[in-house]
Amino acid sequence: MSALSSLWEKLSRSKEYRESFAAAVAKRMIPLQIRILRKQRGPEWSQARLAKESKLTQGVVSRAEDPDYGNLTLNTLVRIAAGFDCAFIGRFVSFSEVGMWYTKLSDERSLEVPSFDEELAKATPTQKAKHTRRFRSSSPLKRQPQRAQSHRRRGYHNFRSPSGQEDLHKNIGSSVGSNVNGLEFRIVEALSA
Repeated sequence: MSALSSLWEKLSRSKEYRESFAAAVAKRMIPLQIRILRKQRGPEWSQARLAKESKLTQGVVSRAEDPDYGNLTLNTLVRIAAGFDCAFIGRFVSFSEVGMWYTKLSDERSLEVPSFDEELAKATPTQKAKHTRRFRSSSPLKRQPQRAQSHRRRGYHNFRSPSGQEDLHKNIGSSVGSNVNGLEFRIVEALSA
């Protein structure tokens, strides 16, 4: 019996088992991946270094790496990802998708993620030119005050651009258009040259 078949059989037992499995994967794998990403970046990447890069305290990073803590916030994960110069996306998935992902984990390298600079260094000259043209030709974002105010009320105003001069979520919030009735979502690039 394959690992995926065995896992699927266990997941079929009950909703409680599926809930426990999903919680264990999230609460164990995210702290593990944070430790792996620090290790991947080299011995100089201590918890203190990650805290500095993430604009967090060393204690917060320590708790984030503790699989028994289990109370990570989305804001903490987003900041840690920024410290590693990669992205964190939390999304809902089917059990078949999490099962396939989980059973394909072979070793620590399967949880490694390159930083943006590492990715860029590996890109071909054609890929680099394509991305450079795309960002240069982006039109400036148009503001929609109602949406920005809505995001501000929800507490998204804490994230600032690297220069600290403007509220990054105001730009992102004004660039996201959604039509829930049509289940249509459009994300306009938030970066403009």
